Amino acid sequence: MKTENRMIIVFWKLTAHLTKLTGLTRDQVIGKTVTELLPGIRNASFDWISAYGEVALTGRKIKFEQYSEILQEWYSVSAYSPKKGFFAAIFESITERKQMEEELKNAKEHAESANQAKSQFLANMSHEIRTPMNAVINMTRLLADTELTPKQHGYVKTALSSCDILLSLINDILNFSKIEAGKLELEVLDFDLRNVIGEVMNVIAVKADEKGLRLTTRIDDNIFPYFCGDPVRLGQILLNYLSNAVKFTEKGRVSLHTSSEGENDACVTLRFSVTDTGVGIPEDCMDSLFRSFSQTDASITREYGGTGLGLAISKQLGEMMGGQVSVESKEGMGSTFRFTTVLEKQSSRQTPYNEQTRPLPPCPLPTADCRILLVEDSPINQQVALAMLEKFGLSADVADNGRKAVGSLETEDYDLVLMDVQMPKMDGLEATRVIRDPTSKVRNHDIPIIAMTARAMKGDREHCLEAGMDDYVSKPLESDKLLSAVSYQLSDMRKQPSGQTSDIREDICEETEVSVDSRPQATVDNSISGTFGCEELLCRMNRNEMLCREVLKEFSEYLLSQIRGLKESLDKNDAKMAEIQAHGIKGTAANMAAYRVRDVAYEIEMAGQKGELDKICSLIGRLEQERERFLSAVNKTNLCPNSLRGSAS
Repeated sequence: MKTENRMIIVFWKLTAHLTKLTGLTRDQVIGKTVTELLPGIRNASFDWISAYGEVALTGRKIKFEQYSEILQEWYSVSAYSPKKGFFAAIFESITERKQMEEELKNAKEHAESANQAKSQFLANMSHEIRTPMNAVINMTRLLADTELTPKQHGYVKTALSSCDILLSLINDILNFSKIEAGKLELEVLDFDLRNVIGEVMNVIAVKADEKGLRLTTRIDDNIFPYFCGDPVRLGQILLNYLSNAVKFTEKGRVSLHTSSEGENDACVTLRFSVTDTGVGIPEDCMDSLFRSFSQTDASITREYGGTGLGLAISKQLGEMMGGQVSVESKEGMGSTFRFTTVLEKQSSRQTPYNEQTRPLPPCPLPTADCRILLVEDSPINQQVALAMLEKFGLSADVADNGRKAVGSLETEDYDLVLMDVQMPKMDGLEATRVIRDPTSKVRNHDIPIIAMTARAMKGDREHCLEAGMDDYVSKPLESDKLLSAVSYQLSDMRKQPSGQTSDIREDICEETEVSVDSRPQATVDNSISGTFGCEELLCRMNRNEMLCREVLKEFSEYLLSQIRGLKESLDKNDAKMAEIQAHGIKGTAANMAAYRVRDVAYEIEMAGQKGELDKICSLIGRLEQERERFLSAVNKTNLCPNSLRGSAS
């Protein structure tokens, strides 16, 4: 073909192949322009005329794929210029290849759609599967607390063990499906890394102790431990790694090392390494470790159990948190599993001096003559706080709502206020704003105020600070942290400008060994350890058994009253009131070391926030069951009040 300019192209020669390809004869083609021969070409998405003209006049080569509506064929076209003013085009039919590509694309989309539908179904089924499973587990646990023969106890123990294994398998499958369906979202909460690691190590310590393994952990001393992120998912990855390490280690040790890989002003990249002296992994199996439903050998499932999803879930969670996973291992010589994650630092300007960031004693201890006002609406929580203060030779006056607290501060001189946040008539935040208002009648507008609350969500501390509070301790109250807060707020250190004093507790950073014996243990039947923390309550109440019995009796009556209140809120379709009531139960239960009651109350609180009345209805039933279980557990201790002895109702 030759061209006089970029717009007029005349066919000059025609090969036999093109004649066969198009069905056109030489006489039909030679001397005709492209537009005469192919009148629809100017409507094509690709401007052939301009492209060919460029080739003929500039000598530049081109290659492209084009579909011809006229010939109903796909072509691969290569054009070049044999001499100036001329160009040659080589046409190759690729219609068959294009058809295969389209079929493959459709098949892939169909498979992905089917897989997505499967994942979506399982993700949606999460609640439906877990609800009956939880009922089976909880009813079996309640059965375990009744009078049974030794043989029946054996049956129940086996059933509970099987339930736990089944629930673990179900959770793995549902979590993985949730990730695949894109329905798993990471939360962003303030947390202390040491607490997350400590809780995980406490869980693993039981399993490690059963196998006689040495369990250790170490956090490098250059790591500032206060971050924003998802502590639950971070703990899930650590638990998966450590559980595998203990599972595949028969003797020796399992260790967790936390180090920093780098940081900037906003974020830190942490590396977690779990090392064991277990069976190790063959080199040819390493690539499949983090694949879903994969284990290195089919016999592993028979010997050790599991779904083969733990590492796959860990990998996907790690990647969602901005990190990567890796492994080093030699068969018979143990393994080291690592993962990195990027965590946002807590803002020092937004984080008050609290139980996490304040220095522990040796701050000067407050003297017995300092005047403290305790503002708390729950009589049980009042007694807990007073007992803790008494332990250190301190006392306090009590106001049961914010309005009374403001009134007391208008007529009396106090050195410090311990302020509950959620109370009737006037809550702690509103009371604090009144106290800080220079036009109010309180005597000391700058009095130190420490918040006491069961809320620990992102933003709660900020709300306390914005209202004018100076510090923050969370429920359940812990005596050393409460003393630390009080000591700091009453010390001269509080008056120093920010940045001139060390406000970070220096923890011991060498390797720490973790064992069952190193954790606080209640000297009671093991079956109640997940329900009632007898030893924890004793410590909280300054080991005053008589006072413990008194608050336990009050707590039993309090729960009955609050459950009635929840049912009334449900009858009125008042989810907000149910949320407020559940929040109060949660904080009081935490102080009473009533773990399961606390957890169910938290679920009701969250359901109230979302307006999920049906869920609240079912959870109230669970709360009643957990109250019975709690009282049954109390019955097994020497702290049980006589009025509750022998009865769990």
